[in-house]
Amino acid sequence: MSTSTPWTVVIDDDPTGSQVVHDIEAVFGTDPDSVRAGMLAGGGVCFVLTNSRSLPEAEAVAATEAVAETVLAQAPAGRARLVSRGDSTLRGHVFAEVEALQRVRERMSGRRHDAVLFVPAFPQAGRTTVGGIHRASVDGVDVPVSETEFARDATFGYRSSRMTEFVEEVSGGRISAADVLHLDLDDVRQGPLRVAELIGAAAGRWVTADALEPSDLEAIADGARIVEDSGATIVYRVGPGIVPSVLGIDGVHAVEPAELTRPTGPIVQGLVVVGSHTALTSRQVALARSVHDLQVLELDVPAYVRDVDDRDALLRDLTDRLATALRTGPTMLITSRERMDADTPEASLALARLISSAVSSLVAGVLQVVTPGWVVLKGGITSHDVALHGLGASRARVLGQVFPGQIGVFRAETGPLEGGSFVVFPGNVGTDAALVDTITLLQASHAGAPHPIERTLA
Repeated sequence: MSTSTPWTVVIDDDPTGSQVVHDIEAVFGTDPDSVRAGMLAGGGVCFVLTNSRSLPEAEAVAATEAVAETVLAQAPAGRARLVSRGDSTLRGHVFAEVEALQRVRERMSGRRHDAVLFVPAFPQAGRTTVGGIHRASVDGVDVPVSETEFARDATFGYRSSRMTEFVEEVSGGRISAADVLHLDLDDVRQGPLRVAELIGAAAGRWVTADALEPSDLEAIADGARIVEDSGATIVYRVGPGIVPSVLGIDGVHAVEPAELTRPTGPIVQGLVVVGSHTALTSRQVALARSVHDLQVLELDVPAYVRDVDDRDALLRDLTDRLATALRTGPTMLITSRERMDADTPEASLALARLISSAVSSLVAGVLQVVTPGWVVLKGGITSHDVALHGLGASRARVLGQVFPGQIGVFRAETGPLEGGSFVVFPGNVGTDAALVDTITLLQASHAGAPHPIERTLA
């Protein structure tokens, strides 16, 4: 990448946002040395995974600002495109993280961004925006996203499906819906020049856009690039769908068994770790248990939360049983399926972090004893914490996906699993059979299968 082209760093609020890219560096953490190493290894392009969706707003803002400062200080002439990747179903610290990037840009360059491009659409996973209404496919039916389980999230719940009104809602009224510029589908399908014309006239405003197909996202990204080439700066708050077009990556890559790598040394069977509690995850887990010969061990979350003095003993016992199970066959570690919620959004986040920390400790303990041949991490907060603190993967390479555009496959570049493959599987993505097919792929690799396998499109 030439120094005249701005470096592009995707600041991701959990590791599932890399599920539509391939051959990209991913940094699991926010310390300056790791961020710089990731940018340099990626030629100025990388993902930095802050896991900020698991943090209180103030901590999420601090993490976002720290990464942005490192990026702008490292990039040649301070030229860097900052992409805030968030959830395609609108959960997360949307407004606060965008404002954090605005402040850092202004502090380091003397100017704010010329536009905020807010495009959460992810057509590959059934998340589309048409007529300004953001929708999600639920059981094959497109539903306004405010009518889904995601809008009832204990921490990031919301009322609005109309994009302009959603911006007003999450900004607490600091931005009115009338001040948000919306690009309808006719505008987008006139092509990048029309998109560039409209974004170029934003004058610092938030811009939302319709997107029904991946080609619509390409037109939006190309239009934004034209605006940037004129000298303007844009801050992006986007779902996973548009990220390949922003990065200039052509196509998607479904990984075959022969491409998956193994850690060095003696290895045992594979490990599946499930923390997500979405209805889809529960169906996927039930089907995987019925199809594959999996040993299943459960972390009793109510007992762990309740019995403070017994937590260490509970984790030691479960670690020993996990290691024993892995020596004899593929094993699934799940948190108890009865969801626990707290009284406030902040308490709900604290509870999620407590449980995720326990799961990470279990995996770290197991890897001191045995090395799984492959690992699946299911759920956003779970996958980040377990990758960083359980697998010790402070950096990894995104190899591709299990399915075209869905469910990322990584190669660990640090930690006990170094050189081995692990899968980051979002809690709310795929068909009911997607976890079954993911395990089939990984077992085929573990067995040294010489040919591609058939996979159900998730």
